[in-house]
Amino acid sequence: MPQPIGQAPPDAAYLDIKPILMQPPKPFKGAHNDIERFIGDCITYFKVFAAYFLLDSQMVPFAASYFEGATKEWWVYKRPEFWANDNDDPISARFRYPTWPEFVALLTAQFHDPAIEIVHKRKMFEVRMGKNPALQFFYKLKKEAKLAGRHSDKGERGTLVAAIRRGLPESYTSMIANIGQDIPQTYSEWKACVLIMYDERQKNYVFDQHLNHRDNWQPFKGTSSTTTTSNNKAGGATSSSSAKPTSSAAPSGGRDASGR
Repeated sequence: MPQPIGQAPPDAAYLDIKPILMQPPKPFKGAHNDIERFIGDCITYFKVFAAYFLLDSQMVPFAASYFEGATKEWWVYKRPEFWANDNDDPISARFRYPTWPEFVALLTAQFHDPAIEIVHKRKMFEVRMGKNPALQFFYKLKKEAKLAGRHSDKGERGTLVAAIRRGLPESYTSMIANIGQDIPQTYSEWKACVLIMYDERQKNYVFDQHLNHRDNWQPFKGTSSTTTTSNNKAGGATSSSSAKPTSSAAPSGGRDASGR
C-alpha cells in the first residue's frame, strides 16, 4: 500500500483516523467482585493516556461516566455533594470532586458486601492443596482472599498465612517444621518455600519412575537353549531305561530255562 508523501490536503480522510491504543474500561454495574477489576482498568487507562489525566477532576468524571445500573443511580445522588457554590468562594460555582483515592474509597464502601466477604473468608480456609499443583492451590487461595477483602493480609499472623498452613498436606508442614531453620513467616516466604518443595518432589517422582522402569525391563534371553538341553537330557534317560531288561528276578526252583 503506497504511503502518502508530502503535505496532506485538509480534507484527507485519513487525518481523522487515530490508533486505538487501549480499550476503555468496561462498565461497572456495582458487583462486589468487580470493584477491583474496574478500578484497575481505570488506573491502567490513566497510565496509557497520562497526558489527558493529570488532575483528579479529570479522572473521577471519566470513571463515573462508565457507571451503569445501581452505580449510575448512586452517583446521580452522590455527585451534588461535590457542588461548590459558596458565597465566600471567589471562584464561580463548580464541582469540586474528591481525590482519586477518596473516590475509590467511596466506591468501595458503597458497593462492597460484608456478607459476601464472610462467605469467601470461610472458603479461604476450605481450600486444600491435596495432589493438585502448588500454583493451582495458591491461585484458588488468592482468588478467595480477593473476594473476602483479605488479599493484602500477608503478614506473619495474617489470614493468608493461616489459610496456607491449614490447606497444605501434612507432609509439607512436617518437613518445614523438622528443618528447624529458615521457617517461612510471611505469605511470600510460604509461597516460595512450597513451590520449591513441590518442584523437588515432582523431579524425584519422575526420577523414581525412570529407575523403576529401567529395573523392571529385562532382556528375553536363554530360555530356548535351556529348554532344548533339558529335552535332550530327558530323551537320553528314556532310551537308557528302555534298553534295560524289564525283570532281573532269577527262575524259581533253582533250575535253568531247560528245566535242569
